[in-house]
Amino acid sequence: MKKKWIAFCLVLVMLLTACGTEEDSVRRGKQREAKSKNSSGTNTVTPTATPTVEPTKEPEESRTIRMWSNAIKSSTERYAYDKAAQEMRELYPDVILDWTATESEAYKTKLASAAAANSGVLPDFYLSWSAANLRDLVESGRAYNLNGVYEKHRQQLPEHMCKNMTVDGIMYGIPIGYSAIHLYFNLDLLKSVGYTLVPNTFEELLICCDKLRAVGVYPFGCASYGNETWCISEYFETILLKICGEQELDRLFLGKKTWENEDVIKAAELLQTLVRGEYIDPNCANMSNEEVCRRFINGEYAFYINGSWQSPNIAANMSDPAIGDFPVIDPARASAGTCIGGPNVSFVVSPFAEDPEFVAEYAFELARRIAKYEYLSEAYLPAWKIDYDDSQVNALSVQAAHDALEKGGMVLYGDNMISSYQDIRNYFLSLYHLCALNYDPETFAAALKSAIR
Repeated sequence: MKKKWIAFCLVLVMLLTACGTEEDSVRRGKQREAKSKNSSGTNTVTPTATPTVEPTKEPEESRTIRMWSNAIKSSTERYAYDKAAQEMRELYPDVILDWTATESEAYKTKLASAAAANSGVLPDFYLSWSAANLRDLVESGRAYNLNGVYEKHRQQLPEHMCKNMTVDGIMYGIPIGYSAIHLYFNLDLLKSVGYTLVPNTFEELLICCDKLRAVGVYPFGCASYGNETWCISEYFETILLKICGEQELDRLFLGKKTWENEDVIKAAELLQTLVRGEYIDPNCANMSNEEVCRRFINGEYAFYINGSWQSPNIAANMSDPAIGDFPVIDPARASAGTCIGGPNVSFVVSPFAEDPEFVAEYAFELARRIAKYEYLSEAYLPAWKIDYDDSQVNALSVQAAHDALEKGGMVLYGDNMISSYQDIRNYFLSLYHLCALNYDPETFAAALKSAIR
């Protein structure tokens, strides 16, 4: 297994080093990065311990903990890291955090190389991704079992937020913040055709769409132009989730269920129903996601399915925006309140750290604080319990954050669950052909079966 991991990492290093513009479109969809109102600085690598506040004097005895992350000065996360590091300095005055930050793509190469090398290369804890990436780290012996330390934090970190950080029932990653897909809607437009809420069933949604079309309004906008075909996946995955439910969709993305199945075919049929009826603006084929969002804000669309990173912009620029739940399509298996998204990055503790249990405790406390400040700066939603004042956060993010913490039910983005760039590219390309009506639903399902390993 170790040889398998080393081979995988070496291939990953070569791929990441050689990546050109073709892979860039996949990365942009996969990262789904938010724009923080507090991020600033330049794209330089920033090796630093406690970047904001230094103690008045060094403690007589101190210990150093090494951390790697991708929170460079210009990153969305940097403000939260700075604030959290300041608080950790006060909570652990005898600990010096030796923090190295590396730009995101370079960081992936660095982490892959270090994980493939001997045990002394990795720091005490480091940022990593979930799903297949985390499993590879676990199988190569590069991740520490966190089950025992997690018990101390269970009340503040809900178990359902840790789903993506477990492998075979053992927790190996500490979640921080996350993004999720929302159904945004324009309440004024819905009221104009007799609705005050999102319809409860797909059939009722189509009736609502007909009424909107009758008054010259396109119900939905969805970008599919150029590098932004990933936007189609957020419609498709939302529909599929409301057909098969959380557990079955997890099984599909984890490769435990074939893509050539009735649920995928039905989801494809319903997405094409929206396309054929021009319930999705056909002009969006030539638009960027930024343009689609702007048109939604301007009142040209009644609905918009996209990520939580859009909430600050929508809340600040629309008079009466709201988020709702996409209609449940199969009530026997799916449920209201579930959505696509959830924690995908985490801190992983090296089992080779001098005292991995202490490092894990430190990493839990740091992650909780980073999640808090990412949320307060409107960058990401928090995986941790909100036990502080969030009244200055926009109302859309507040609603989404509290609902997710209380209700749970999230399935990670398909392109985060699918491990290889080639398979992700195939996935997006198949979705493009589905919406362009080049594939019928059966052909689409068969294409995914053969294209995704």
